Amino acid sequence: MVTPLAITPDRATLRARARPGQIVPVWTEVLADLQTPVSAFLKLAPEGRPAFLLESVQGGERWAAYSFLGWDPLVTLVGRRGRLEVRGPGKARQVLEDADPLRGVERVLTDLSLVTEETPATRPRLLAGAVGYLGYDLVRGFERLPGEAAADLPEINLMVPGTVVV
Repeated sequence: MVTPLAITPDRATLRARARPGQIVPVWTEVLADLQTPVSAFLKLAPEGRPAFLLESVQGGERWAAYSFLGWDPLVTLVGRRGRLEVRGPGKARQVLEDADPLRGVERVLTDLSLVTEETPATRPRLLAGAVGYLGYDLVRGFERLPGEAAADLPEINLMVPGTVVV
């Protein structure tokens, strides 16, 4: 007999917490001791769509306790030369132009609100956050540097995943 998954929070609590612009984490625990992080990623992450696998290693040689897999972006942020493109599912692309592109990132992430009443001891290690990179050429927004910025890579490339597996 299969035991039903214990999903937190329950449906009534989720409905009470859910509001536009808020992230309400929903989670369960699943035994996956026969899976490696890479095999889980290959089975779960949608092919050809934005996703990540973060492995935790201590000292470059010993595996730490957690691996993080994420996909289904709630928001993606791609910045080049003072312009920040913001995309979300079902939303039109928005372009923010700012002398300081990090202020644009801050504005977008501030609009997202994480709603949870669970204590750190009873909730998963990673609930929400932006994953990606801030490139070297981002410093050109603050400092005068010689030469040209790399044209092929964005200076900011972040996503807030809608689905995370720890």
